[in-house]
Amino acid sequence: MKGIGGFYAENASCPHGLGGRLVLSLMSMLHRPFWRWALRSLPAASSILDIGGGSGGTLRILGSRFPQASLTLIDPSPVSISAAGRNRRIRAVQGRCEALPFDDESFDLIILLDSVYYIDITIAFPEVLRVLKPGGMVVVGFEATDPDAVPRWAADNGVVVRRPEDIAKEMEGAGIDVHLVERGQRAWARIVGVRRMC
Repeated sequence: MKGIGGFYAENASCPHGLGGRLVLSLMSMLHRPFWRWALRSLPAASSILDIGGGSGGTLRILGSRFPQASLTLIDPSPVSISAAGRNRRIRAVQGRCEALPFDDESFDLIILLDSVYYIDITIAFPEVLRVLKPGGMVVVGFEATDPDAVPRWAADNGVVVRRPEDIAKEMEGAGIDVHLVERGQRAWARIVGVRRMC
């Protein structure tokens, strides 16, 4: 038996069934303060991609800020795609970050909030760079930053917690210029990077 922690971790990474819908609703409520913190002070964007965006809560925040922007979400979960697709402004695509089904240089803002726990960043960040326009921005945000403090139920369900500095190093290695590594309240962290113009 997985227990409540295992159930949550499994459905946080790829929600499925009734339990997945419940976890998505819970995440939308609990993570909103973090999302607002991580998404503050961003420049205007015309094409935004949310990787691992769940029900689309972060895109609803950005969509209200940037009413002319096109909003795209990619998530491996059909439950997430269904929930996000209820918003007519959001183009919801089922897929994985390690193989983004988008043309090169398609987006000028890409966000990954609380999705880095579930992806292979050595494959994902080169893909992020590929679909990011020159001069475009990447925002990676996460609420757990200490790999030594990961509960067993999370680790047993594939949750990989990395230090902000380690994620920033992987971003730089993929060709994304990191401009900011910032820590917030609790264990919050935000990394902002930009694709070089040339």
